[in-house]
Amino acid sequence: MRSIIVPVKTDTKNNYKELLYVLRSLEKNLKGFGDIWIIGEKIKSLQGLKYIGCKDDPKGMYKERNIFRKIMKAVEHPEVTEDFIFLNDDHYLLKPFDAESLPFY
Repeated sequence: MRSIIVPVKTDTKNNYKELLYVLRSLEKNLKGFGDIWIIGEKIKSLQGLKYIGCKDDPKGMYKERNIFRKIMKAVEHPEVTEDFIFLNDDHYLLKPFDAESLPFY
């Protein structure tokens, strides 16, 4: 079963509401997936997820570099599956899917 990785930036403005919507859409519409990995700082209000620690650039710059570093942390982690599903906090599933049938792009 494929892991799901979600890089998350340190955010205090909206208390991770977008991430909550992504997780709800996965729970409702995605079948046949493995662990959900949040890459970034641990979010105390969310339980049942796995975390890979990775801090953002302290200057708040280089968004793409931060995402790249987080993806590389996931790729190097021994518990993340070789084939994984990459999602951001603005990706939502609106209809049922099986994780194994999602194509590789």
